Amino acid sequence: PLRPHLIRPRGFELAGKAVLGAGRARACLTDSDCNDGLFCTTDHCILFVCGRFDWDCNDFNNCARDRCDESHDACAHEALDLALPKT
Repeated sequence: PLRPHLIRPRGFELAGKAVLGAGRARACLTDSDCNDGLFCTTDHCILFVCGRFDWDCNDFNNCARDRCDESHDACAHEALDLALPKT
């Protein structure tokens, strides 16, 4: 099930072809010039070049798989099946 969770930036990459569909990194003056409209990223203008941070939805619960769910604009924490094998 989905539940709200404090999320924080994780990996950073320049916003280029994979992020904004351009052939090169996108130039900017402000953060709003870089907004890709996705919930699971936060976009920033750093030294006149757009950069993107992916959200880290890790809740530090090793019994759950954590991911950012773009379709629900939320972090998702799916319980892992940790049952011991029958002998």
